Amino acid sequence: MESKEYDLHTHLFTTWEKGRLSLERALRDPSYILNAIQKAELNGIALVNSADNRYEEFAYESKMFNMILGKWRVANELKNALVFEDNAGRKIRVIRGEEVETNKGHVLALGMGEGENIYPADDLEFISRRVRNCGGVLIAAHPFNIAGIGKQTLIERADLFDSFERENSNFKSLPFWELDEIERQTRLCGIAVSDSHNRKDIGVGNVLFESELDFSSEDYLKDSLKERLIKGDFKVGMKKASRLGTLAHIGLIVYDITRRKLGLL
Repeated sequence: MESKEYDLHTHLFTTWEKGRLSLERALRDPSYILNAIQKAELNGIALVNSADNRYEEFAYESKMFNMILGKWRVANELKNALVFEDNAGRKIRVIRGEEVETNKGHVLALGMGEGENIYPADDLEFISRRVRNCGGVLIAAHPFNIAGIGKQTLIERADLFDSFERENSNFKSLPFWELDEIERQTRLCGIAVSDSHNRKDIGVGNVLFESELDFSSEDYLKDSLKERLIKGDFKVGMKKASRLGTLAHIGLIVYDITRRKLGLL
């Protein structure tokens, strides 16, 4: 993999297994996700929690799976990321992220490590300060659609963010000319993401960095990610998402929320 292509908003997707929806397969066998990332020809993803511990469970199972014969092994472990390597020496990076609900809408906190969890809170400014104090990256998630902060809030409070999602495969975006104008007004560089909840759509929305992120330490990873997003050292790509992915998005969110409330996540 010679590119530096990342999907910075993916979820531990639900799968159809034995006649029912299941999150467990991806947790029991981390290669299920890693193979999908490799098939999408990505260098890595940001695996986003939603007020749960799915990244931590994925990381734990990855280390356990590392002890079993398989295609992938954990080559480097950080508190906010894992670097995997296959038998041919090809690497995939998985960055820890959180999708946080605020009074203004959803935001993404990327690069946060253990002990730096960002829990749902009413105040957007409080969340922004918390992420900044931890050196993390804050992105406005699907700001123009359901659960988004809206165009006006993004423009007025651009100082709280490092970037915003100009394209999200699950939601209709604004015209390109309007997105370009928002970037000009906010001085933020917009990214494209899949917001995938299924295997097929991972990598549909992506960013192609001009240089690889630095995974030598937790702080270097956060610094390199923030620097590239702020400077706009990347290109965005958006492929056509599957109809299944778009239709299933809300249903899978409801499914996840229900399981979380029942204490099953």
